[in-house]
Amino acid sequence: MKEIEYLLDLAEIKDTEYKNLLALLSLIDLLVEKGLITRSELAQKSKEIAKIKTAL
Repeated sequence: MKEIEYLLDLAEIKDTEYKNLLALLSLIDLLVEKGLITRSELAQKSKEIAKIKTAL
């Protein structure tokens, strides 16, 4: 029974991750379309954040 609960929890997490990713991609597209950011600015900021996280 615990295995079934675990699998259901895992499926729920994956669904939540998918929805979060979809929302994030939608926001990025809207920001780029409106000219508020460029994809290269976003890539640069992602690299900066990754460096900070790696340093911790």
